[in-house]
Amino acid sequence: MPDPIELTSIPLPFDSPYVIKTGRIQGRVPYPYLLRNDDFKIGLPPEITIEEITKELIADLEKKQEASLSKERIICECPECGTSIYIKLGPNGSFYIQHGVKEKGVRQDKCIYKNMIGPIFEDEDPDNLTSDEAIGQFNLRRSNRKIFFISKESKTYSQ
Repeated sequence: MPDPIELTSIPLPFDSPYVIKTGRIQGRVPYPYLLRNDDFKIGLPPEITIEEITKELIADLEKKQEASLSKERIICECPECGTSIYIKLGPNGSFYIQHGVKEKGVRQDKCIYKNMIGPIFEDEDPDNLTSDEAIGQFNLRRSNRKIFFISKESKTYSQ
């Protein structure tokens, strides 16, 4: 029986601790990534070819990924249940808000925000997001955002 790990892993044409993983496929678009031997992952653009992956590109992508991962953190505790609310790095390099941590076999406390995630948009800096803004993101979807500016200091979102 073939090993699924081997079937979805492609070695690089040069000596490297990374392999190319086929990744998930969404809407007929593959999302490959590099996987290092210590499980460190680096996302790749869907249109990249093996010939375009060089040691220099990997070093550059490593630096960017490590900088992005340093922005992951607990932003606040949920006002409803006390569970931590996180800023997380998504598979495509964008950030999102997540209520709690999903652990297999562990149930979260009952809460209106239980298991919810919300987007952080490209024009928003994860470093400057307040706890109130983070909780407000749970009601938004990446594809459906309307912004109404009340003042320079605050934004109001509506569905």
